[in-house]
Amino acid sequence: MQNNHLLIKVNEILELCHKYQIKIRTVESCTGGALAHLFTQLPGSSEHFDRGIVAYSNEAKHELLNIPVDLIEEHGAVSHAIATYMAESLAGSDVISISTTGILGPKSDKKNTKIGTTYIGVNICSGRTMVRKCIFGGPRNTNHQQVLETTLDFILPLLKNKMT
Repeated sequence: MQNNHLLIKVNEILELCHKYQIKIRTVESCTGGALAHLFTQLPGSSEHFDRGIVAYSNEAKHELLNIPVDLIEEHGAVSHAIATYMAESLAGSDVISISTTGILGPKSDKKNTKIGTTYIGVNICSGRTMVRKCIFGGPRNTNHQQVLETTLDFILPLLKNKMT
């Protein structure tokens, strides 16, 4: 069962989406669909949750999101550039598009990215994509939970400020 405090935040996001008539789309790597799962836990979520894509591997990022292989090789899958590209791949004029990419542990990637490094991208209504870099220091499961919580905490003020 999900933490109630996360569902309270999800509910607030869904209420804002209802108020402003926007859809939610997620494109996830390190969270593996957990963010989309959170958005579908509440009754009526289908009114605003449109879709979620899990592009976990670099191949999936290229095949499903059309991220150029050379961009992934140049910046690494865990980067500002890739989080931006991921969020923008599902952007739309009536959409909040949310991306997550990171290294949760216990091992790092080929670029030796610090374990716990995560990038969260948010694009609201095809505006400028905002990206937050976080470094969590816990074990994998703790890092995973912190990414979800931080993502929701990142979305709320952006959505409130963008739509007011």
